[in-house]
Amino acid sequence: MDTAAAVRWTRLALTLLIVDVTGERIGGVRQLRRSNLQFVQRGAGRKLKLTFRGDTLKGARQRTIPFPLKESRLVSELLVELPVIGNGLLFTNAKGMPMSTDAFIEELHELAKAAQVELTPDSVWHGARVTWATERRHLDPRP
Repeated sequence: MDTAAAVRWTRLALTLLIVDVTGERIGGVRQLRRSNLQFVQRGAGRKLKLTFRGDTLKGARQRTIPFPLKESRLVSELLVELPVIGNGLLFTNAKGMPMSTDAFIEELHELAKAAQVELTPDSVWHGARVTWATERRHLDPRP
């Protein structure tokens, strides 16, 4: 597999992992920078705290989400495989510029098709967020 293809698959894995843990909107995820990821030593492992900047979110309020240890390790492993771009964005186009929402969704669909994973024709994102929220509906939202 060539480097560009490997980067695309790594981005897909990272995207799906972030969505699974956070349930965040596409605008917030596609604008993440390495500086939004903070690893903190906790006992035997490093746990990730992921901060979504207010200017990238619909509600315009900054949110910090702690990741479980297992998912923190996976993010750390995936980050090693992603090239570091000058602007620090995790999800960029071939020229190192931010991906548009449409391009981001299109890439997710292309990769899912190549992996023979069936997605809804409209938007994988909305369905993933609804599923995420539904599965966690019974949880107490207070820390």
